[in-house]
Amino acid sequence: MKKRARKQLVRFIVNSVGSFICCSLILGISMLLFFHGLNMTEEMMKRRALLTFSNIIFLSFLFTAQDLLRSYLGEKRQVKRIMKGVESITRGDFSTRIEPFHPLELFNQYDEIIDGINRMAAELESNESLKKDFISNVSHELKTPLATISAYCEILQDPTLSEEERKERISMILKSVRKLSLLVTNILRLNKLENQEISIRSVSFDLSARLADSILSFADKCEEKGVGIEADVKDDVYITSDPDLLDMAWNNLIANAVKFTDRGGRISVSLMEEESEVKVVVADTGCGISPLAIGHIYDRFYQGDTSHKTEGNGLGLALVKRILEMTEGQIEVESQEGKGSSFTITLPKNS
Repeated sequence: MKKRARKQLVRFIVNSVGSFICCSLILGISMLLFFHGLNMTEEMMKRRALLTFSNIIFLSFLFTAQDLLRSYLGEKRQVKRIMKGVESITRGDFSTRIEPFHPLELFNQYDEIIDGINRMAAELESNESLKKDFISNVSHELKTPLATISAYCEILQDPTLSEEERKERISMILKSVRKLSLLVTNILRLNKLENQEISIRSVSFDLSARLADSILSFADKCEEKGVGIEADVKDDVYITSDPDLLDMAWNNLIANAVKFTDRGGRISVSLMEEESEVKVVVADTGCGISPLAIGHIYDRFYQGDTSHKTEGNGLGLALVKRILEMTEGQIEVESQEGKGSSFTITLPKNS
């Protein structure tokens, strides 16, 4: 705002100086004409005064007409350029940018409108790019399990297939169906969260108990994979927030830890209570995250470790991030490739 006010002040000064110079020029010429030859008779002086007055009127009209014409042509040209840019953006060309008419220090109201349109176009271009990436990623994520289901269904039509082979194929189909179901569910959840279609239901609840339930729900999965899971959860920690949304966050973080931890590894979940906030830490001894990937782990469909791509869809951490934004929480990650990752969530006791 201060920068814009300075621009307007500079523009006002420049316009004022221009008007002052024009007025001075008119008066100067008029006075020169009037005082030219003072040794005149009274009759000649009257005629000279009338001529001088007429010249002042004429020059004033001339400068006014010139200023009006310049303003009219300038405004017409500015409006035409703005409308051309707006029409281009309306047709879907969000890469359109309208060049301002004046340098930054002499911005007028039209330049401010142009600046606003350019910022709007940049935002639309960014959203369009995200939409295209989203559609591309969703299409890819849908195509893979559908192709698997189609292939195994064709194999199941073979009458010579043994019962064991048939069960194996059906198991693979069910796995692909579950992946599709999880993908659609996560997309719908993320869409509702981002469009604020899910309202926060803040209640006081026992975070310790809810977190313990989430950990227990992964016990069978950890045992099946040969991964140890440890819990260090302080009892009777109560906070005011949305328990269902936070359950979704814990489940995604623990699921990621299980996915990226190989057999023989360990997962730990801890809950610490401070004066006005609580911290939940989900750590693992898995493959870790590269420094390059850390900046993108909350992006939709981003999967830094492609070796585990078939086990997820890259929406889990995007969901977690959005949930924490809605519940006034924060998330931090520390990771080292080959040694594991640690996600720390900080929540206020009363959000």
